[in-house]
Amino acid sequence: MYRLEGGRPLRGELAVQGSKNSCLPILAAALLVGGKVVLHRCPDLADTRSMAAILEYLGCRVLRSGGEWEVDTSCAFYRPLPAALTHSLRSSSIFMGALLGRFGRVKAAYPGGCDLGRRPLDYHLSGFERLGAVCRANGSIEIEGPRLTGAVIELPFPSVGATQNLLLAAVAAQGETVLRGAAREPEVVDLIQFLTACGAQIAGMGTGELKIQGGRPLHGCEYTVMVDRIAAATYLCMGALCGGEIALTNTTPMTLYNILPLFQKMGCELALRYDRVGLRSTGKLRGLGGLVTAPHPGLPTDIQPLLTAVLAAAQGETEMRETVFENRFAYLPQLRKLGAEVELKSPRLARIPGGSRYTGGRAEAVDLRGGAALCIAALRAGQSEIGGIEHILRGYEQLDRAVQALGGRMEKV
Repeated sequence: MYRLEGGRPLRGELAVQGSKNSCLPILAAALLVGGKVVLHRCPDLADTRSMAAILEYLGCRVLRSGGEWEVDTSCAFYRPLPAALTHSLRSSSIFMGALLGRFGRVKAAYPGGCDLGRRPLDYHLSGFERLGAVCRANGSIEIEGPRLTGAVIELPFPSVGATQNLLLAAVAAQGETVLRGAAREPEVVDLIQFLTACGAQIAGMGTGELKIQGGRPLHGCEYTVMVDRIAAATYLCMGALCGGEIALTNTTPMTLYNILPLFQKMGCELALRYDRVGLRSTGKLRGLGGLVTAPHPGLPTDIQPLLTAVLAAAQGETEMRETVFENRFAYLPQLRKLGAEVELKSPRLARIPGGSRYTGGRAEAVDLRGGAALCIAALRAGQSEIGGIEHILRGYEQLDRAVQALGGRMEKV
């Protein structure tokens, strides 16, 4: 568990970790290369270690030295992926595209991860079928596609996972693939930049239509993973709620351009440089009226729980509508244990009246970002204990030490 003692302003500088949501698909993509890649700024997380375990299970060599990872996939061989390797990790699904592209076949247990509601793999599988693969999904997922060919694929929803999976398969397919309705998240852009550094030819980066010239030979590269914008937003939420003055280094404001205006509207002051984001707060914040999560460039669903924890204590009402995951508000009963007054009007709509007074208590993390929201609230409250931190450890590198670096009191016990 984490033990926290709240009520202290946060001050100081903090270097933000590399992006979990970029690193995971890039590690899977390394399987396509059939050579050596060196990745910088890889965060040491439960999820990245799980991805490394899958690579090693497939015969790859993974050497880790701090944030620098050397991955050699030249000796990789095909094996089915059992539930023991996939059950804890939603991003294990990205190995479908990598295995299909490298070996022409896949057999894998269904991926796990946070229980945020239905997250079917329909878009992934139908896209593989457009490339010429045969897919079966019963107790496990089986895909056969020894000769993939380019095609036009239209996604009904800009799914990040489906976009990443289909990118990997299309890079290995012969001919041009046009992927319409693609996700535009920065982490998708980061994957494209990695693949490009390895020799892939992909046009349309950052837009909803990607054109992939498949079948080109890939080679190893050295690549730096982007900064984790969700981790950065977490620390900004902590600074906003607790008051004080913090600065996030190793961070570009451009990765947070659709989030930073919200902190200004709440009453925080920002100081921005090309490689630094500073925030000053009195801890007295304003509600935001109405917010709606949406695919990029909209409000990220991963940030919704973090903002809810902050806005519960603000003055003025906010209505938070969730459009991405049906079970994203599962953390609310635990947040109420710390004093948050939030009314769930429907499974996807919460009313946050504001003015909540956080008090110390015991709460349990039920998913990654909901767990981070509990930590944010606890830093405003008295003495608190947050259990279930195995969820939090999936996405934050030494969260307790990061908070300590900013003057907060938080320890893992």
